[in-house]
Amino acid sequence: MIKKAEASEIVRAFPRLKFKEEFVKTCAGVVRQHPSVASRGFMRDIGEKYVPNFHPRNICDAIAQAPFDE
Repeated sequence: MIKKAEASEIVRAFPRLKFKEEFVKTCAGVVRQHPSVASRGFMRDIGEKYVPNFHPRNICDAIAQAPFDE
């Protein structure tokens, strides 16, 4: 585990440059351009929160649209 002092030293050497904000913005851009990549995992979470009209399919959609009569 990295100690707090070591983490501070690392961040001084390699500044985060608004990483949290920029990472989420970049991921949201990917979801906008390629919504199918966001069907699972953290990209789905970002899409649901930051991309208007993003409605990924889920297992309920797959079951309802299965090619069976019942």
